[in-house]
Amino acid sequence: VTRVVAAAIEQRQLATIEYNLSSTYAGLFGRILALIEELRLPAYNAEGYKHSPTTAERRQEHTNTALIGLLKTNLLKRFESSVAAFRISIHRLRGYEERFASELAAGRLLQSGAYRNLLQLEEDGDMLGLARALERMLEIDPEAFDQQRLRTDVDHDLSLLDRIIVLIDPLTAEQDDKLIHVRKQLTALAGQKIVIFSYFRDTARYLTEQLQSDPDLQSFRIASLSSDVAP
Repeated sequence: VTRVVAAAIEQRQLATIEYNLSSTYAGLFGRILALIEELRLPAYNAEGYKHSPTTAERRQEHTNTALIGLLKTNLLKRFESSVAAFRISIHRLRGYEERFASELAAGRLLQSGAYRNLLQLEEDGDMLGLARALERMLEIDPEAFDQQRLRTDVDHDLSLLDRIIVLIDPLTAEQDDKLIHVRKQLTALAGQKIVIFSYFRDTARYLTEQLQSDPDLQSFRIASLSSDVAP
């Protein structure tokens, strides 16, 4: 059970909204979890495909393995936050893996340490930062990498990501159990000032759009505030 908290400012009351993530979207969470666990994410572990890695590259490979675990956890955090945030991440990851393989074949590689930056930029929803990071690449010798194994793993991931996309792209707000519960709670708190906090900006945007278009919440003045909103 995951909890979302809405705060009524003037009375400073907390209302806890409980819902079951596993049952949301007819149990898709378990299926998507299994697919995410199978991802190999070679774009985040280029050192693991070197024919003759140096000692430093072997150490980096171990670091990359831990990073991949964090990335998978982050994907699940975004799915827990909202399907909208998760959908954006999955499509972005698919495009990134494709680009990684084509750039590596052409002799270009993201500079050392850039993968951790990409993970943070993904969490922050910083699209400009992501675009800039992808442009900062090093010239490398593609023959130093096991291109066949890398391409196999990229294709493996693209297939899994396509399966996830087929599952999540048709989902609508009407199937969002979390959103339904938030709407009910807001209706019960009509006339009060409410603040809803979200870790991800994509979720905040999605929630704002859905609540603003809800005919039952027209008495509310709904706005979103985040670091990308002009003062």
